[in-house]
Amino acid sequence: MIYQYLQKNKQYNLPNGSDYLENLKKINIFVWSNNAWKSRFLRDVFLSDENSIVFYDEDYNSNLLKIIELLPEKHKDLYFWKELKNLTNSKTGNYWLRYNQLMTNIYNSTTRSNGTWNVWDSEIAESIRSAINTLGNIPIELPVIHNKPKFVYIPILRGIRQIDLSSEKIDEKKDLYKLRTRLDYNFSFEEGAIWNKEIFSWASIYRDIRKMLLWSKDSRKFVKNFEDFLSENFFQNKPITLIPDHDTDSIKINIGNGEDRKIHDVGDGIQSIIISTFPAFSYQEEDLILCIEEPEMTMHPSIQRILIDTLVKFPNLQVFLTTHSNHFLDLSYDYPDKIGIFSFEKNDEDDEFY
Repeated sequence: MIYQYLQKNKQYNLPNGSDYLENLKKINIFVWSNNAWKSRFLRDVFLSDENSIVFYDEDYNSNLLKIIELLPEKHKDLYFWKELKNLTNSKTGNYWLRYNQLMTNIYNSTTRSNGTWNVWDSEIAESIRSAINTLGNIPIELPVIHNKPKFVYIPILRGIRQIDLSSEKIDEKKDLYKLRTRLDYNFSFEEGAIWNKEIFSWASIYRDIRKMLLWSKDSRKFVKNFEDFLSENFFQNKPITLIPDHDTDSIKINIGNGEDRKIHDVGDGIQSIIISTFPAFSYQEEDLILCIEEPEMTMHPSIQRILIDTLVKFPNLQVFLTTHSNHFLDLSYDYPDKIGIFSFEKNDEDDEFY
């Protein structure tokens, strides 16, 4: 599910005074100079709720407008006509629900009047049904959107190696990258199902992989599938094995049946690949909003292309990222319908952002 509109934070001004950042794509890239608040806007996206990031489809609206055009003039002041018109101007988070409810009412010839349900004059409902039949391509019910999208934020402060060396064995519950991020940005939410938000630094990779390999058949299969995913998309189909190393509390990786190597010995770029793709792979059955700070860090330009090529394949994924990489921007020419670029600029006169 791709969300097309994002309700803006009051600290930003958008073109034409709109309250929504419009024309969102599958991959949305935030660019401009430092101190233009593009990273803060990215964190605002991460903190959005299901009512401020909006599913809205121009095709459905175009169909609704065609219905309106086919209605007799005498019906254009009546309830159903007004509801259709209101829906075409709506950018609320429950668009799909309102659409389905309206169509249900039309086909049941009922509507709300003065707070109670009454049988409605069937004549206008019949006119709308006739228009739908004439057009032939109007969905009676939109696909049900998942209750809430999952939001995952990958901060600048990230890495596969643990950094708390204060004890002989690392405290498995500590993720100093995540703790630092929460403190810096004043993230007060509790992670979990209620908030549906997660800060992902992957400092816990050793613990997570080890647990999955020791846990159940399904969790072991998940690790194997992720290894195959990395092999197919980033390593020319060479076999990949991720190995929790008990002696170092870290991950080793085996590429192409060579020797096992510590993850930090094979390059930071490989770590960046794993960190940037693991959430998309893990939550591919859910609607996922993935917010990434400068994914190009330590990543070769050719891998940047492969990363975008890979992310666009996930059907339920939508990505927002900040970048200083021209390579990501160049990719917009290859994916004009899937990549949107948004530039941010600070107005020094009024201390606002555009």
